[in-house]
Amino acid sequence: MLPLRNKPFSRARNFSSRLAALLLLAAFLPVARAELDPAFSRSSEETTPTAQLKFQYRLFPAAALQKVAVTQAGKPLEFRHTPFANNPLNSSAILVLVDTSVGSSRAPRDHTIEDNKQFIQALLSQAQPGNLIGVCSFANDLVEVAAIGAPFAEIRYKIAHLKADGLGTRIYRQGMLAIEKLAPLPATRKALLILSDGKDEDNGFTVDDLVKTAIKHNVMVFSMGCPETGADVPALGNLEKISSETRGLYLRARMGSPERGARLKESSDFAQAVLESVNSGGEIVVPLASLPPGKEVTFEIVTQGGETFRYVHKRPVLIEEPTPSATPAPAPAVALPSPTANPAPTATPLPSATPSPSPTPTPAPFQPVAPAAKPLATPVPPAASSWLTPARLFSTGTVLVLIAAVVVLRGRKPKTNPDPAPAAFLEMQDAESKRIPLLKTANRIGRRPDNDIVFTNTSISGYHAEIHAQRDGTFYITDLGSGNGLSVNDQRVTQSNLKEGDLIELGEVRFRFYRA
Repeated sequence: MLPLRNKPFSRARNFSSRLAALLLLAAFLPVARAELDPAFSRSSEETTPTAQLKFQYRLFPAAALQKVAVTQAGKPLEFRHTPFANNPLNSSAILVLVDTSVGSSRAPRDHTIEDNKQFIQALLSQAQPGNLIGVCSFANDLVEVAAIGAPFAEIRYKIAHLKADGLGTRIYRQGMLAIEKLAPLPATRKALLILSDGKDEDNGFTVDDLVKTAIKHNVMVFSMGCPETGADVPALGNLEKISSETRGLYLRARMGSPERGARLKESSDFAQAVLESVNSGGEIVVPLASLPPGKEVTFEIVTQGGETFRYVHKRPVLIEEPTPSATPAPAPAVALPSPTANPAPTATPLPSATPSPSPTPTPAPFQPVAPAAKPLATPVPPAASSWLTPARLFSTGTVLVLIAAVVVLRGRKPKTNPDPAPAAFLEMQDAESKRIPLLKTANRIGRRPDNDIVFTNTSISGYHAEIHAQRDGTFYITDLGSGNGLSVNDQRVTQSNLKEGDLIELGEVRFRFYRA
């Protein structure tokens, strides 16, 4: 039987191949979902250099935006929105891991490595200036091919020498080591990209160990499964799980397909999807000058697909601080003389028969009493008679008491409200186990010298986090929009209540919370 070679059949076969490729790409291309990535979506209020409310976010998967709005109590607010890739302060570090183990057969493995090189070339050609890329090969060991942030020309030159020459495969262990290389970098976002058949030959570590390490250091893991035979397919599920649980993308590539053009298109599309996912989202900044405290601010993001994302920021309630001392204020209507003056009145008769008020200071206007028409048995001068009344004697005594109180209080130093004894402290998890007391209601932690607790470690942001003491005696910690994030008991959080013995991690700095 002769093979079919007619043109209609050939066109139908090509159309079927293209349709299959599109269906395959749909497995990883961005699909709109109403979801903000909690690991990279947080709000914070900053006072320097200007007072502003900042909301940083990432959409997963990536999606084109149609509208951004910010409201408070239904009233629109002014804001500035900057996409992540357009912000010169942002950067992303992407480390590509290429599985160079020999595998079951060297010939298919060599083809796989060549396809991996084409994918890296596509990644480099579509990367933006803020994307820092590096390459490592792995089998039994992790080998750096090109450092993260190396010039793209250098990376292209060095990956040309990649080949399948490794024995054994330790995906999980080498993936964890790669994440440790990413963790100390000052990049805003960090991603690991694994190119492998998913087979691991090390019983010492599991897929859960790799996932836990990635979440701890806030690293997204992308993966491209590269099966060479049908026996490789079951192991690909581990790669898919890693990417799913760390907010990354997964693609099962058609390795060794005879249609080279389709393979190159697939690599280019997946590289674009990875970069769009890493660079997704952005930053919204709202001036705080006109915002009243205690009212929620709502950020609303609408995609071109019609999906709506909302994030609510709760503004802190303004609490008046107690007065420094309980010094009683003098009565507002009383004019006090100086402490050295003699405040006692003298009852000297006036020469005139018409009495007039004494020039001595009085607490209230004084109206002299006219002399009686009939004199008493023992005449008393009119001025003395009008001064020595019970009401006047009472007012004079009040003035004397107030003067004495002022003299005593002026001799004392003004009382201040000293910082209370520490209700809690932080114990460093290092060799010294130093204890840091929490002396204030709000204890700000960061690298800048104006923080309450200062760390010089470069993984700490200028203003990294703040620990608050509440009136009921409880404590909570808030991320201030740091670069390396906040973890409590190995869980990435933006805000969390603190309990006795909780482990807190700010970048590379670790300490435990204890009550005093």
